[in-house]
Amino acid sequence: MSKSLNPNHQKKSVIIKSKEQFEKKFIAASEVIYNSLKSFCEQQKKYGENHSNYVLGIQTISEDKNTKTLTVTYACDISATPLSTIKYSSPKHKIQIFKHLYLIYGFLNKQKILHRNLKPNNIIFYNQQLLLTDFGYMLGDWQIDKINFLDENDGVRNDNMYPYLSPEVANMIVSTKSYGHKMDALKKRYQKSVKQQDQFAIAIMMLEVFITFNDKKLTTANQRLKQINEMTLSDEFSNEVEKFIKETIISILYYKDFDETEFDKKLQMIIEIEQQTENYKINKQELMTQEYDDLVKQVLENKDTQFNLKLLYHFSKTDLNCLLINIQKKYEENKELIEEMKRLLHLYQKIKNLSLNTTEEQFTNEDLFISLVYLDEKIESYQNSQNQEPYQIMSENEQKYRHLKQSLKKEYIRLNNLNKNEFKFNNIFGKDIEIMQLNSFKANEDQQIKDAEMNHQSHNDVIQNDNDNVNNQQNEQQPNESDQQNLQQPNESNQKNFQQPNESDQQNFQQPNENEQNQQLQNENNQLNVQQHIDGQQSNSYAHVDIDLQQPNQILTLIYTINEQTSQQKLLEAIKSNFNNTTLQIYFEINKCFCQKIIQGYVYKYKNDPNVICLGEIKGNDFEGEVMQLEVKKVNNNKTIFHYINVKITLNNWNIEDKEQKSSIFQYLEVNSQARFKKFKEYQGQILNGKKSGKGFEKNFIENMIYFGEWDDGYIVNGTKQIINTGQLLQNDPYKWKGNFELNQLHGDKILTYLLNYNNKEVWLEGRYQNGLKKGVHTCYMKKKNDQNQNQKQNQNQNQNQNQNQNQNQNQNQNQNQNQNQNQNQNQNQNQNQNQNQNGVKIYSAIYFVISNQEHEFKLTCN
Repeated sequence: MSKSLNPNHQKKSVIIKSKEQFEKKFIAASEVIYNSLKSFCEQQKKYGENHSNYVLGIQTISEDKNTKTLTVTYACDISATPLSTIKYSSPKHKIQIFKHLYLIYGFLNKQKILHRNLKPNNIIFYNQQLLLTDFGYMLGDWQIDKINFLDENDGVRNDNMYPYLSPEVANMIVSTKSYGHKMDALKKRYQKSVKQQDQFAIAIMMLEVFITFNDKKLTTANQRLKQINEMTLSDEFSNEVEKFIKETIISILYYKDFDETEFDKKLQMIIEIEQQTENYKINKQELMTQEYDDLVKQVLENKDTQFNLKLLYHFSKTDLNCLLINIQKKYEENKELIEEMKRLLHLYQKIKNLSLNTTEEQFTNEDLFISLVYLDEKIESYQNSQNQEPYQIMSENEQKYRHLKQSLKKEYIRLNNLNKNEFKFNNIFGKDIEIMQLNSFKANEDQQIKDAEMNHQSHNDVIQNDNDNVNNQQNEQQPNESDQQNLQQPNESNQKNFQQPNESDQQNFQQPNENEQNQQLQNENNQLNVQQHIDGQQSNSYAHVDIDLQQPNQILTLIYTINEQTSQQKLLEAIKSNFNNTTLQIYFEINKCFCQKIIQGYVYKYKNDPNVICLGEIKGNDFEGEVMQLEVKKVNNNKTIFHYINVKITLNNWNIEDKEQKSSIFQYLEVNSQARFKKFKEYQGQILNGKKSGKGFEKNFIENMIYFGEWDDGYIVNGTKQIINTGQLLQNDPYKWKGNFELNQLHGDKILTYLLNYNNKEVWLEGRYQNGLKKGVHTCYMKKKNDQNQNQKQNQNQNQNQNQNQNQNQNQNQNQNQNQNQNQNQNQNQNQNQNQNQNGVKIYSAIYFVISNQEHEFKLTCN
């Protein structure tokens, strides 16, 4: 660090850099300055040995007393650079620098170390860390202050120093007092003054991470506060993160007392913000079909060259290079394939060279997709190495790639908002296919169909055996009472809709010949299972067979009539002969045969879904009754029964609706226990298109939650959710929420969160939710229930006294006053319901951040 001093006390510094080491020569013109510099260097050497993560170490200190020269060899090489020269490449890079400056703030306070000379030139970036150097505080030694503030300095040194001076020192410099008065003031500076100067300098450097100082002159704390409040970070960070950054800088700027617990909490918050910053990436898992991965492996193993070129998008960069090496000797035979592979490899090279520019060159969505996926992989490789050292700043190479990623942010957003079918590499086997089937697949196509038919026959035998086993088990052991209670059936009042159909209704339904019907259904099931088996084979071998299924004209097919003479055994035989799914068979058997008496009505089969049982009757163009529908999730193969009670179905478009708003939906999950099914949801209310829609009430037994309010497309959109069993909750735990929802999660502004209170007080928070989590500022209010009752009684007593004092001759006025009082009371009640916080006592405000899907609370005010 070069310093220009008064002629009488001049010190020169000469920096010597080599590949192996970094040296400085300090030349002092006086013995006093020489001894001070030597003491400071020895002090830094000791700090570096004990705190190598925060202080730049010193290897050797060589001195020449004759020339008053100190030669200092630092524990770094020429790659070390001052913080003042660092250019921030991305939001994540800024947060990392911000974090390290905050770490320095914590280090100085925890170790009770004073620096006295903090500025960007005296913080060194080396080995992906920020390290302190050129300490200037030692008890009884004020030479650094004299050099910095009293001796003549050039404009460059002032620009590097002035923005970081505390108001106390800045006022001293601009003071009109004499040189001697200023010297006395510097000599009398106490430790708290030096600590405040260090803290102020750190706050300004943290601010400078996000804004550029065009004016390097001295400024006051209030001027800096104005800069902080006017700072806008919305382009790079959320509003909540912006508030947190501002609050953190302000607390340091105004010398808030250091609290280690609060420091650790905020540090963890900064780390989580860092992890979430710039974590957007191309959603490859959702936007690129993974079904072709096996085909890519086979192409590589067999060194095939006859395939659709769109499949190359599913190759990794390594895969492309590997295949290219194997086939490039046969260029003429594979010219088109080789050229396309080289073109894709050239895209990857553009990322590697940081030369991809969408403003100067146009790219297809597919080309840009794989390019950005490769960019994500490059950054992730650097990120993984850094994760081993969480307190390191990103490397220079990672900074460059993140800078490129930041410039392409709009393209990331655009591509991620596209639909999967808009990318051509997901439609390799469409109607416009140009691909030639792999020889091994094409040669075996006929054999696969024959195998499918044989496997189907074997599959039917297995199903028959399974059914026999189920029947044997059920004959041996009936479900006990606890099993029946677990699968709760709606009350009997709901079943009154299923009356015995009259003769005119029966004439509309001609019972088909049993043999003909069974034969027809068997043929249809055979065809369906062959098609399903071949489709399964197609996902592995890419063979394709089209089979036309002949379906009956009616959307519902009558399969059985239930009356008083119906036996359980015959009913179950009809169900098992028409519905192949064992889960659906057993649910019907338990629900309709074991848990209650046989009801009366018709059993129908829905032609478009073999896993739907309709039980009721057809009236005109509508079906009325109940529906049992099986849904199997592809991800975890969970089997869920949706049981609709008292619904109406418009047969033209298969729209399941509520019947006079008294319909229900019961959801059961198949479980591995003797009970077989467990109810996890129960809904009562309006239904549209088979989904909860309109006013309704739901119990969710898995979440231990009640939802009631307005529903749309199966989700609650506005209303209340409340915990059913609050026995395990603690004081001030949330138990009820009111407001808007999105996809069953709280989402929107002015949402009320009620907190459990065992002292008969009503306490709630009001603020914003996003995706089910609190965000931004929430204000806490409290209202005592006893106070509410007392106020109501006082108002009633006052009204009674007023009425008693009224003159009998003023009946008309009395009636008017009573009406006015009633209107006022009604308005007051409405205002209380619409805006509770007007009558509640404000307790505190807090700001909430969401990091890694977790809420983090920081209280802002407290009464």
